[in-house]
Amino acid sequence: MLSAADGPLWTRIRGQGYAYGADVSLLSLDRQIALSVSQATAPLKALAEMADLLRTMQTDVDSLTQFEVETAKASTLFKIHARKSGVAGVIKQHLRALFLGYASMEDETRAENCLDTVTQQDVARVFWQYFPSFLRSGGRIVACVSDSDTAARRLQDELQQSEFAVNIPVTSFKDISRRLVV
Repeated sequence: MLSAADGPLWTRIRGQGYAYGADVSLLSLDRQIALSVSQATAPLKALAEMADLLRTMQTDVDSLTQFEVETAKASTLFKIHARKSGVAGVIKQHLRALFLGYASMEDETRAENCLDTVTQQDVARVFWQYFPSFLRSGGRIVACVSDSDTAARRLQDELQQSEFAVNIPVTSFKDISRRLVV
């Protein structure tokens, strides 16, 4: 809901030009929530906007308006149905549904239909259960993928000076690919 088109995260990050994409995802196998920022012109500002949004929600959950909830639901449903366009999409989505634990496509469809009933209170409940950990520095992992070692090192330096201080080892893809070549 936070990262749907015209949702609060999308507006704060993409709307201000910090990154082309910003997404909050559930990594169910790892039991983690991930913030992914892509094609970022200002990745640290994008991360700061995410933290600011969460702090705002922490003090005023109603800051997420009903309009934002409805817009996010519509955007999420659009993504779900777009993934099912075409034969390959339907097969891929069915396999994904099985992987996520749905016994059938009908079970997945019933779950999708529940999305229409999501309220601001539901968002608040989920927020309090999962998101405060994002604001704590312990256990936070930052991964940066860049086509430039210089840009990655610059981000590393910026992070060390910020509230998100973490240790990011910078490894070149060239070094990784050399290790993979037998």
